[in-house]
Amino acid sequence: RFRGALHLAGGVTSVRDLANNKQLKKLSNRFNNNKIIGPRIVTFSGIIDGPGPFANQRNVVNNLEEGLREIQEYKKLGYQQIKLYSSIKPEWVRPLIEEAHNIGMKVSGHIPAYMTASKAIESGYDEIQHMNMLFLNFLSDTIDTRTPLRFTMVAKHGSNLDLKSVEYLDFIELLKSNETLIDPTVSIFENMFVSKKGEPSPTFKKIINRLPLINQRKYYSGGLPKPRGQEENYIKSFDKMLDVIFDLYQKGIGIVPGTDGLPGFLFHRELELYEKSGIPSAEVLKLATIKAAEIIGVNPLTAKLSAFAVSSFFVGISGSLFFSVYLGAAEVTEAFGISVSFSVLFMIIIGGLGSIFGSFIGAAFMVLMPVLLKNVLVGAMGWPTDLAAHFEYIIVGGLILIFLIIEPHGLAQMARVLKEKLRLWPFPH
Repeated sequence: RFRGALHLAGGVTSVRDLANNKQLKKLSNRFNNNKIIGPRIVTFSGIIDGPGPFANQRNVVNNLEEGLREIQEYKKLGYQQIKLYSSIKPEWVRPLIEEAHNIGMKVSGHIPAYMTASKAIESGYDEIQHMNMLFLNFLSDTIDTRTPLRFTMVAKHGSNLDLKSVEYLDFIELLKSNETLIDPTVSIFENMFVSKKGEPSPTFKKIINRLPLINQRKYYSGGLPKPRGQEENYIKSFDKMLDVIFDLYQKGIGIVPGTDGLPGFLFHRELELYEKSGIPSAEVLKLATIKAAEIIGVNPLTAKLSAFAVSSFFVGISGSLFFSVYLGAAEVTEAFGISVSFSVLFMIIIGGLGSIFGSFIGAAFMVLMPVLLKNVLVGAMGWPTDLAAHFEYIIVGGLILIFLIIEPHGLAQMARVLKEKLRLWPFPH
């Protein structure tokens, strides 16, 4: 539950949940009905893992038949995707994927122990989570990836991956021909491979001072234990991950930005690392917005045109009411000239960007302020009318600069802050 609030605090309002049990729908309903704070969940993915000491306890099946039934259950609940985890037996993978595909569900996940990413893709994987799962493809299918070996083997040997080798290029072609998506979650590996014990993790360095002390401590732990003399090699292995991300981008492999750590805030770092890999900033933003929308089935062009149509409808109605009801009759250029256009813009800026309540109080301010100035400056103080009008311009211009630079959310935010302080007064702590 607390993760929902963290997502919104980090500016993330829509998420794909790729590894959860059957309670996720109930949680999503509470988010959507404003019972608790949280994002809109746009993709529901049910997790399935096999038996064993390392099994993910959110949903364990003991045989293939149970796994097939679980897929049906997730489908009935409205889930769109299945995530297979590390303890799934390799021989179960293809029949589980076929069952999911037959009922219109996609399959993603870890690469099960004793299986390679290539074999998983050939079996029908639609998406692979975590960059280390790709690197393990070039090491061995005898590594027990249920254990921390899935991290340490990549940290030790990842720097040796040759992006010009036939094996690697064949793997890229396999990804492309099957249109397999990659969710790198590379930020978690920066924390594991690069961070040093006793120093702030580079992954969280920009925000660490804003966190409670109890949370800050774990970001000084140094990530994975690094054998003496291997520190630079671990960093090179992480750098190689960034090289692979950029190569995937250049070769047209679908990249889905995601995280596997601190909700909301780690997503920012994920995008920063994509830019660090060499992907242009504008393209990184597309991956996080337009491309992500396309992946979940949203047509960006249709969405944009729909938003334009709806907003145009309300603007048209407002304009017709302005002329027919408020003014009665008038020449368009005279009634809605540049001064009126600026007044409307100033109402929004002063009231607060992105706030309906702010628009109302901004409008009230712009209407009532000239009246107040006229009564005070002209009526009470005897100022000339033209001087009072110039003073009005100075006030409005100054307020616009203040709100745009210091408080973009305008009077609406100031009202919220005041309300909160009055709620706590006289005991602010």
